[in-house]
Amino acid sequence: MALDAARINLFLLPEKQGGALPVAADDYSLAYGPDIVDQVLKGLIDTRDRLEKSLTDDDDRPTLAQLKDFGLELSRTLFSGSVNDLYYAASQRNIQITLCTSDNRLKRVPWEFIVWPDVNEGPHAKRTFARSVPVANGAERKPKPIGNSQIAVLVIGADVLGRERIPWTETKENLERIIGERIQGPGAARITMNLVEGATRKMVRDALEERPYDIVHFIGHGRPDGILLRGAGQQGGIVLGTEPFSKMIADAEPALVILSACDTALIEDVQPLGTIAENLVRSGVPAVVANQLPISVSSIADFTGALYRSLLTDGNIDVAVNKGRIALVKEMEALKFAAIEWGIPVLYRRPGCSQLFTP
Repeated sequence: MALDAARINLFLLPEKQGGALPVAADDYSLAYGPDIVDQVLKGLIDTRDRLEKSLTDDDDRPTLAQLKDFGLELSRTLFSGSVNDLYYAASQRNIQITLCTSDNRLKRVPWEFIVWPDVNEGPHAKRTFARSVPVANGAERKPKPIGNSQIAVLVIGADVLGRERIPWTETKENLERIIGERIQGPGAARITMNLVEGATRKMVRDALEERPYDIVHFIGHGRPDGILLRGAGQQGGIVLGTEPFSKMIADAEPALVILSACDTALIEDVQPLGTIAENLVRSGVPAVVANQLPISVSSIADFTGALYRSLLTDGNIDVAVNKGRIALVKEMEALKFAAIEWGIPVLYRRPGCSQLFTP
Protein backbone atom coordinates (compact mmCIF):
# COMPACT_ATOMS: atom_id res chain seq x y z
CA MET A 1 0.00 0.00 0.00
CA ALA A 2 2.78 2.42 0.81
CA LEU A 3 4.04 2.79 -2.75
CA ASP A 4 0.65 3.32 -4.38
CA ALA A 5 -1.21 5.31 -1.74
CA ALA A 6 -2.57 8.81 -2.12
CA ARG A 7 -0.99 10.68 0.78
CA ILE A 8 -3.19 13.44 2.18
CA ASN A 9 -1.87 15.68 4.95
CA LEU A 10 -4.71 17.17 6.98
CA PHE A 11 -4.14 20.13 9.31
CA LEU A 12 -6.57 21.42 11.95
CA LEU A 13 -5.79 25.06 12.69
CA PRO A 14 -7.28 26.32 15.98
CA GLU A 15 -9.28 29.54 15.88
CA LYS A 16 -9.68 32.17 18.58
CA GLN A 17 -13.39 31.57 19.00
CA GLY A 18 -12.80 27.93 19.85
CA GLY A 19 -13.37 26.23 16.52
CA ALA A 20 -10.90 25.04 13.88
CA LEU A 21 -10.12 25.40 10.18
CA PRO A 22 -9.37 22.16 8.28
CA VAL A 23 -6.68 22.41 5.58
CA ALA A 24 -5.62 19.47 3.39
CA ALA A 25 -2.81 18.96 0.90
CA ASP A 26 -1.40 16.19 -1.26
CA ASP A 27 1.44 16.32 -3.77
CA TYR A 28 -0.59 18.35 -6.25
CA SER A 29 -3.50 19.99 -4.43
CA LEU A 30 -4.30 22.29 -1.52
CA ALA A 31 -7.78 22.58 -0.05
CA TYR A 32 -9.59 23.93 2.96
CA GLY A 33 -13.00 23.28 4.39
CA PRO A 34 -15.53 25.42 6.21
CA ASP A 35 -14.82 26.24 9.85
CA ILE A 36 -15.46 23.52 12.41
CA VAL A 37 -17.57 25.35 14.96
CA ASP A 38 -16.92 25.17 18.69
CA GLN A 39 -20.23 23.44 19.40
CA VAL A 40 -19.35 20.54 17.08
CA LEU A 41 -16.01 20.02 18.84
CA LYS A 42 -17.72 20.06 22.23
CA GLY A 43 -20.08 17.33 21.03
CA LEU A 44 -17.20 15.17 19.77
CA ILE A 45 -15.30 15.51 23.05
CA ASP A 46 -18.46 14.73 25.06
CA THR A 47 -18.84 11.51 23.06
CA ARG A 48 -15.20 10.70 23.69
CA ASP A 49 -15.78 11.10 27.45
CA ARG A 50 -18.80 8.81 27.28
CA LEU A 51 -16.71 6.17 25.52
CA GLU A 52 -14.17 6.35 28.32
CA LYS A 53 -16.87 5.97 30.98
CA SER A 54 -18.19 2.89 29.24
CA LEU A 55 -14.72 1.35 29.58
CA THR A 56 -13.96 2.40 33.17
CA ASP A 57 -17.26 2.91 35.05
CA ASP A 58 -19.33 -0.02 33.77
CA ASP A 59 -21.59 2.37 31.87
CA ASP A 60 -23.44 0.91 28.90
CA ARG A 61 -21.30 0.62 25.81
CA PRO A 62 -22.55 2.25 22.63
CA THR A 63 -24.33 0.09 20.10
CA LEU A 64 -22.79 -0.58 16.71
CA ALA A 65 -25.14 2.00 15.21
CA GLN A 66 -24.19 4.65 17.78
CA LEU A 67 -20.46 4.13 17.24
CA LYS A 68 -20.94 4.30 13.49
CA ASP A 69 -22.92 7.54 13.85
CA PHE A 70 -20.00 8.98 15.81
CA GLY A 71 -17.58 7.88 13.08
CA LEU A 72 -19.76 9.52 10.44
CA GLU A 73 -19.83 12.75 12.46
CA LEU A 74 -16.03 12.67 12.60
CA SER A 75 -15.99 12.15 8.84
CA ARG A 76 -18.33 15.07 8.19
CA THR A 77 -16.20 17.25 10.46
CA LEU A 78 -12.91 16.50 8.71
CA PHE A 79 -14.09 16.06 5.12
CA SER A 80 -16.18 19.00 4.04
CA GLY A 81 -15.96 21.67 1.38
CA SER A 82 -12.96 21.37 -0.92
CA VAL A 83 -11.24 19.00 1.54
CA ASN A 84 -13.98 16.52 0.70
CA ASP A 85 -13.38 17.10 -3.01
CA LEU A 86 -9.67 16.39 -2.57
CA TYR A 87 -10.45 13.18 -0.69
CA TYR A 88 -12.93 11.91 -3.28
CA ALA A 89 -10.48 12.66 -6.11
CA ALA A 90 -8.23 10.00 -4.56
CA SER A 91 -10.97 7.57 -3.54
CA GLN A 92 -10.18 4.97 -6.23
CA ARG A 93 -6.76 4.47 -4.67
CA ASN A 94 -5.47 3.49 -1.26
CA ILE A 95 -5.51 6.61 0.94
CA GLN A 96 -3.06 7.41 3.69
CA ILE A 97 -4.28 10.25 5.96
CA THR A 98 -2.04 12.05 8.44
CA LEU A 99 -3.60 14.56 10.81
CA CYS A 100 -1.64 17.35 12.45
CA THR A 101 -2.71 19.94 15.02
CA SER A 102 -1.00 21.83 17.82
CA ASP A 103 -4.13 22.31 19.90
CA ASN A 104 -4.67 19.95 22.87
CA ARG A 105 -8.44 20.24 22.62
CA LEU A 106 -8.39 19.13 19.00
CA LYS A 107 -5.97 16.32 19.83
CA ARG A 108 -8.37 15.04 22.49
CA VAL A 109 -10.96 14.11 19.86
CA PRO A 110 -10.57 10.38 19.02
CA TRP A 111 -10.39 10.88 15.26
CA GLU A 112 -9.32 7.24 14.83
CA PHE A 113 -12.99 6.18 15.03
CA ILE A 114 -13.66 7.84 11.68
CA VAL A 115 -16.00 6.11 9.21
CA TRP A 116 -14.56 6.73 5.75
CA PRO A 117 -17.16 8.64 3.70
CA ASP A 118 -16.79 6.83 0.37
CA VAL A 119 -16.74 3.26 1.68
CA ASN A 120 -18.98 3.85 4.73
CA GLU A 121 -16.71 1.74 6.92
CA GLY A 122 -14.15 2.23 9.62
CA PRO A 123 -11.60 0.75 9.78
CA HIS A 124 -11.05 -0.18 6.12
CA ALA A 125 -8.26 -2.12 4.43
CA LYS A 126 -7.50 0.66 1.94
CA ARG A 127 -7.64 3.62 4.33
CA THR A 128 -5.04 4.41 7.00
CA PHE A 129 -4.92 7.13 9.64
CA ALA A 130 -1.97 8.50 11.61
CA ARG A 131 -1.19 11.62 13.63
CA SER A 132 1.76 13.66 12.45
CA VAL A 133 3.93 15.35 15.08
CA PRO A 134 5.48 18.69 14.04
CA VAL A 135 9.27 18.58 14.32
CA ALA A 136 11.76 21.24 13.27
CA ASN A 137 14.72 18.88 13.10
CA GLY A 138 13.29 16.30 10.72
CA ALA A 139 15.58 14.38 8.40
CA GLU A 140 15.23 11.65 5.81
CA ARG A 141 15.45 8.20 7.34
CA LYS A 142 16.15 5.26 5.06
CA PRO A 143 14.02 2.21 5.86
CA LYS A 144 15.95 -0.83 7.02
CA PRO A 145 15.59 -3.96 4.83
CA ILE A 146 13.77 -6.80 6.57
CA GLY A 147 15.16 -9.64 4.51
CA ASN A 148 18.92 -9.14 4.63
CA SER A 149 19.59 -7.29 7.89
CA GLN A 150 19.17 -7.94 11.59
CA ILE A 151 15.95 -6.62 13.19
CA ALA A 152 16.33 -6.32 16.96
CA VAL A 153 13.26 -6.15 19.22
CA LEU A 154 13.31 -5.24 22.92
CA VAL A 155 10.20 -6.20 24.92
CA ILE A 156 9.88 -4.66 28.39
CA GLY A 157 7.26 -5.97 30.82
CA ALA A 158 6.34 -4.50 34.20
CA ASP A 159 3.68 -5.90 36.52
CA VAL A 160 2.63 -3.50 39.26
CA LEU A 161 0.81 -4.45 42.46
CA GLY A 162 -2.85 -3.40 42.40
CA ARG A 163 -3.08 -3.23 38.59
CA GLU A 164 -4.32 -5.77 36.04
CA ARG A 165 -1.82 -8.61 35.79
CA ILE A 166 0.17 -8.88 32.58
CA PRO A 167 -0.06 -12.50 31.27
CA TRP A 168 3.66 -12.51 30.66
CA THR A 169 4.05 -16.18 29.68
CA GLU A 170 1.24 -16.02 27.11
CA THR A 171 2.51 -12.68 25.78
CA LYS A 172 6.03 -14.02 25.37
CA GLU A 173 4.82 -17.17 23.61
CA ASN A 174 2.63 -15.14 21.26
CA LEU A 175 5.47 -12.80 20.27
CA GLU A 176 7.89 -15.69 19.85
CA ARG A 177 5.38 -17.46 17.58
CA ILE A 178 4.86 -14.37 15.41
CA ILE A 179 8.57 -13.70 15.12
CA GLY A 180 9.20 -17.38 14.51
CA GLU A 181 6.89 -17.24 11.48
CA ARG A 182 9.08 -14.52 9.97
CA ILE A 183 12.41 -16.27 10.44
CA GLN A 184 11.47 -19.31 8.39
CA GLY A 185 10.86 -19.92 4.71
CA PRO A 186 11.49 -17.72 1.64
CA GLY A 187 12.50 -14.12 2.34
CA ALA A 188 13.14 -15.00 5.95
CA ALA A 189 13.98 -12.14 8.27
CA ARG A 190 16.74 -12.23 10.85
CA ILE A 191 14.92 -11.09 13.98
CA THR A 192 16.14 -11.25 17.55
CA MET A 193 14.04 -10.54 20.63
CA ASN A 194 15.29 -9.58 24.09
CA LEU A 195 12.76 -9.87 26.93
CA VAL A 196 13.02 -7.85 30.15
CA GLU A 197 10.41 -9.04 32.64
CA GLY A 198 9.53 -7.31 35.91
CA ALA A 199 11.39 -4.24 34.72
CA THR A 200 12.84 -1.63 37.05
CA ARG A 201 14.23 1.69 35.87
CA LYS A 202 17.78 0.30 36.04
CA MET A 203 16.84 -2.81 34.06
CA VAL A 204 15.30 -0.66 31.31
CA ARG A 205 18.32 1.64 31.16
CA ASP A 206 20.78 -1.28 31.10
CA ALA A 207 18.88 -3.06 28.31
CA LEU A 208 18.74 0.07 26.16
CA GLU A 209 22.45 0.73 26.67
CA GLU A 210 23.46 -2.85 25.91
CA ARG A 211 22.79 -2.66 22.16
CA PRO A 212 20.74 -0.72 19.59
CA TYR A 213 17.16 -1.85 18.95
CA ASP A 214 14.88 -1.35 15.96
CA ILE A 215 11.67 -1.84 17.95
CA VAL A 216 11.12 -1.15 21.66
CA HIS A 217 7.85 -2.57 23.03
CA PHE A 218 6.66 -1.73 26.55
CA ILE A 219 3.88 -3.91 28.00
CA GLY A 220 2.44 -2.75 31.29
CA HIS A 221 0.61 0.23 32.77
CA GLY A 222 0.85 3.89 31.92
CA ARG A 223 -0.31 7.34 32.93
CA PRO A 224 -0.44 10.63 31.04
CA ASP A 225 2.85 11.63 32.68
CA GLY A 226 4.85 8.39 32.28
CA ILE A 227 4.96 4.61 32.48
CA LEU A 228 4.82 2.45 35.62
CA LEU A 229 7.80 0.24 36.43
CA ARG A 230 8.55 -2.06 39.35
CA GLY A 231 10.32 -0.34 42.21
CA ALA A 232 13.73 -1.74 43.08
CA GLY A 233 13.29 -4.46 45.70
CA GLN A 234 9.50 -4.09 45.82
CA GLN A 235 6.38 -4.90 43.83
CA GLY A 236 4.86 -1.45 44.10
CA GLY A 237 5.06 0.73 41.01
CA ILE A 238 7.12 3.83 40.40
CA VAL A 239 6.56 6.32 37.60
CA LEU A 240 9.26 6.74 34.97
CA GLY A 241 8.34 10.23 33.79
CA THR A 242 7.91 11.34 30.21
CA GLU A 243 11.15 13.30 29.89
CA PRO A 244 13.60 10.72 31.34
CA PHE A 245 11.83 7.92 29.51
CA SER A 246 11.99 9.84 26.21
CA LYS A 247 15.71 10.48 26.68
CA MET A 248 16.44 6.81 27.43
CA ILE A 249 14.55 5.70 24.34
CA ALA A 250 15.88 8.40 22.01
CA ASP A 251 19.47 7.54 22.88
CA ALA A 252 18.79 3.97 21.67
CA GLU A 253 17.50 5.31 18.29
CA PRO A 254 14.74 2.74 17.57
CA ALA A 255 12.57 3.04 14.47
CA LEU A 256 9.42 2.22 16.45
CA VAL A 257 8.19 2.32 20.04
CA ILE A 258 5.03 0.44 21.00
CA LEU A 259 3.45 1.45 24.31
CA SER A 260 0.99 -1.32 25.18
CA ALA A 261 -0.30 0.59 28.18
CA CYS A 262 -3.39 2.65 28.97
CA ASP A 263 -3.40 6.45 28.77
CA THR A 264 -0.05 6.78 26.97
CA ALA A 265 -1.81 8.82 24.28
CA LEU A 266 -4.19 10.58 26.67
CA ILE A 267 -4.26 14.35 26.37
CA GLU A 268 -4.73 16.41 29.54
CA ASP A 269 -4.62 20.17 30.00
CA VAL A 270 -1.68 19.82 32.40
CA GLN A 271 0.52 18.47 29.59
CA PRO A 272 1.89 21.50 27.76
CA LEU A 273 4.08 19.30 25.53
CA GLY A 274 1.45 16.69 24.77
CA THR A 275 1.44 12.94 25.30
CA ILE A 276 4.27 10.52 26.08
CA ALA A 277 4.02 9.33 22.49
CA GLU A 278 4.37 12.84 21.06
CA ASN A 279 7.39 13.53 23.24
CA LEU A 280 9.07 10.36 22.03
CA VAL A 281 8.55 11.44 18.41
CA ARG A 282 9.92 14.92 19.13
CA SER A 283 12.95 13.35 20.77
CA GLY A 284 13.79 11.52 17.54
CA VAL A 285 11.74 8.29 17.40
CA PRO A 286 10.18 8.01 13.90
CA ALA A 287 6.94 6.32 15.02
CA VAL A 288 5.14 5.52 18.28
CA VAL A 289 1.99 3.49 18.89
CA ALA A 290 0.14 4.27 22.13
CA ASN A 291 -3.39 4.19 23.60
CA GLN A 292 -5.77 7.12 24.11
CA LEU A 293 -8.25 5.24 26.33
CA PRO A 294 -8.14 2.26 28.72
CA ILE A 295 -7.73 -1.04 26.88
CA SER A 296 -7.67 -4.65 28.06
CA VAL A 297 -4.62 -6.87 27.95
CA SER A 298 -6.38 -9.33 25.61
CA SER A 299 -7.21 -6.57 23.13
CA ILE A 300 -3.61 -5.36 23.22
CA ALA A 301 -2.45 -8.88 22.34
CA ASP A 302 -4.82 -9.16 19.36
CA PHE A 303 -3.86 -5.72 18.07
CA THR A 304 -0.08 -6.06 18.43
CA GLY A 305 -0.11 -9.58 17.00
CA ALA A 306 -1.60 -8.35 13.73
CA LEU A 307 0.65 -5.27 13.80
CA TYR A 308 3.84 -7.34 14.06
CA ARG A 309 2.78 -9.75 11.32
CA SER A 310 2.18 -6.90 8.90
CA LEU A 311 5.15 -4.77 9.91
CA LEU A 312 7.67 -7.62 9.71
CA THR A 313 6.35 -8.49 6.25
CA ASP A 314 5.73 -5.15 4.51
CA GLY A 315 7.44 -2.66 6.82
CA ASN A 316 4.78 0.08 6.69
CA ILE A 317 3.64 1.19 10.16
CA ASP A 318 0.47 2.95 8.95
CA VAL A 319 -0.68 -0.25 7.27
CA ALA A 320 0.40 -2.39 10.24
CA VAL A 321 -1.63 -0.32 12.71
CA ASN A 322 -4.62 -0.52 10.38
CA LYS A 323 -4.25 -4.31 10.22
CA GLY A 324 -4.27 -4.32 14.03
CA ARG A 325 -7.52 -2.32 14.07
CA ILE A 326 -9.18 -4.68 11.60
CA ALA A 327 -8.04 -7.69 13.66
CA LEU A 328 -9.75 -6.23 16.74
CA VAL A 329 -13.00 -5.70 14.83
CA LYS A 330 -12.96 -9.30 13.60
CA GLU A 331 -12.08 -10.65 17.05
CA MET A 332 -15.04 -8.85 18.64
CA GLU A 333 -17.61 -8.96 15.83
CA ALA A 334 -19.79 -11.51 17.63
CA LEU A 335 -20.43 -9.12 20.53
CA LYS A 336 -23.80 -7.40 20.86
CA PHE A 337 -22.17 -4.05 21.65
CA ALA A 338 -19.70 -1.97 19.68
CA ALA A 339 -16.03 -2.94 19.61
CA ILE A 340 -14.63 0.34 20.91
CA GLU A 341 -11.16 -1.15 21.22
CA TRP A 342 -10.23 -0.84 17.55
CA GLY A 343 -10.14 2.97 17.77
CA ILE A 344 -8.14 3.19 21.00
CA PRO A 345 -4.58 2.73 19.59
CA VAL A 346 -3.05 5.91 18.18
CA LEU A 347 -0.15 6.11 15.74
CA TYR A 348 2.05 9.17 16.14
CA ARG A 349 4.90 9.61 13.71
CA ARG A 350 7.24 12.02 12.02
CA PRO A 351 6.37 13.28 8.53
CA GLY A 352 7.55 10.87 5.84
CA CYS A 353 8.19 8.00 8.26
CA SER A 354 5.43 5.51 7.44
CA GLN A 355 7.79 3.05 5.72
CA LEU A 356 9.94 1.97 8.67
CA PHE A 357 11.32 -1.16 6.97
CA THR A 358 11.44 -2.50 3.42
CA PRO A 359 10.45 -6.08 2.48
